Amino acid sequence: MTSDASQDVFLFPLSPAQRRLWVLHQLDPADPAYHVPLALRLIGALDVGALEAALRGLVERHEILRTTFAVQDDEPCQLVHPAGTLTLAVEDIAGPAALDDRMRAEAAKPFDLTRGPVIRAVLFRLAPDHHVLLATLHHIACDGWSLGVMVRELAALYAGAGDALGEVTLHYADYVEWQGTGMSDEVLAPQIAHWKTELTGAPTVLELPADRPQSPVPAGTGGTVRRHLPAALSDRLNKTASRQGATPFMVALASWAVLLNRLTGAEDLLIGTPVANRHHGGFEDVVGFFVNTLAIRCRLDGNPTVAGLIGRIRRSAVDAYANQDLPFERLVELAGVGRDSGRSPLIQTMLAVQNTPLGRIALPGLDVEVIRPDTGSAKLDLTLILEPDGDTLLASLEYAADRFQRSTAERMLDRWFHLLDRMVGTPDARLSTLDILAPSERDWLVREVNAG
Repeated sequence: MTSDASQDVFLFPLSPAQRRLWVLHQLDPADPAYHVPLALRLIGALDVGALEAALRGLVERHEILRTTFAVQDDEPCQLVHPAGTLTLAVEDIAGPAALDDRMRAEAAKPFDLTRGPVIRAVLFRLAPDHHVLLATLHHIACDGWSLGVMVRELAALYAGAGDALGEVTLHYADYVEWQGTGMSDEVLAPQIAHWKTELTGAPTVLELPADRPQSPVPAGTGGTVRRHLPAALSDRLNKTASRQGATPFMVALASWAVLLNRLTGAEDLLIGTPVANRHHGGFEDVVGFFVNTLAIRCRLDGNPTVAGLIGRIRRSAVDAYANQDLPFERLVELAGVGRDSGRSPLIQTMLAVQNTPLGRIALPGLDVEVIRPDTGSAKLDLTLILEPDGDTLLASLEYAADRFQRSTAERMLDRWFHLLDRMVGTPDARLSTLDILAPSERDWLVREVNAG
């Protein structure tokens, strides 16, 4: 990190992950796919001044929240400013429908990364004792883990307990510096060798049957359909994983791979999954863009049993996690994938398990509920997200709206539920015997045939 005394800012390079987002932002500054919204419903007597002060306290504590981005000597860089400003806009809103529309519009509003800020906040007032706080950040400055850090600190600052948080000793700039010195090719040589082998001959494009053809320039628009796993299915998922010596993620990935196989015919798939990338000590409470993406190779050839497929995917996933330090951008290079403006490089689908849910949020005198706003955007063609919600899991399927209709995404999610149910119930069944059609879809097809 260097200091620019004339501007009283600190200047340092971008991490590899940030560099990719910077390039994407230059290609389409209005694309909301990498906007990260955090919405909290607040019921009770809210102290708006204390909330605004708490948000400003977050900006003061975390350098990345008062950072802007520029180009110096033909290289992108980030500049940490000594002080940041955040004004909490307060807006009266008529009701739930108007709230949804306003949150979607606010979350999609473009960021100017060269001028900042990388975080903005709006407080929607539905009634004197009913508010919704929407904070929107650019992904270049945060990730899902960061939201948990911010919510915990926001609660402490709102309650006037900021001193208990202690001083922030590490910042994102320290991570970038560590990554530049401690993650050289020499240090990463074993991981580079692993990924060269793993990606040899791997397919880099998954031709999904979509409602509309692939656009040369994706719109970035998207939607999300959500459903809770029945408690009994969630329980059987966990028990099946335990019996197979796997994790629930690995079993879910196996079922997701089977669905993609049935949709495309591909028996060799690369499916992305995010990792927190904070296993190196000291960065657990730092806000920033740490998350990395792994490409897990899923081979379904030979018509294995369900248990056999889970075993294959368990081995691929374990090896991928053991070599998770190599940035995704390097994986793309190792796979020899050229830039195609119409497709995400290397992977077009993802399965994400949110292992760090925000959990219960305590603000004095308030009942707090996390809201999941629909940003109207999508990073990939299809992303299946699983997150704990009470005693079960919430499944969210994010889809690219310029390729898929909502009804198509709903059918896909129904089919995945059905496949997962079959797979955790019949571990010795061959993949070829698994029925892709959910009962509701089969009944509909029967009715259509009979009607014809």
